[in-house]
Amino acid sequence: MTYENFQIEDEAYDTETEERIRSLHKAVNHLTGIEKSIVLLYLENKKYEEIAEITGITQNYVRVKMNRIKKKLKKLMDTQE
Repeated sequence: MTYENFQIEDEAYDTETEERIRSLHKAVNHLTGIEKSIVLLYLENKKYEEIAEITGITQNYVRVKMNRIKKKLKKLMDTQE
């Protein structure tokens, strides 16, 4: 194999996406412990049922909390801009 076989194309650096990720991280730092846990499990593609088992709260309450967390994160991210 030659060196040419291992070259990987550079993807265009997306500053907007990078900024949104930073903003999300800052917003997540303002959440409570259980809220952070739910968000991080959600971002790991865990189902609500799994999140409920891990956190020890009901699946219905996970759904309610997730909706509230999404609103809270949006508000926090909007205020950072």
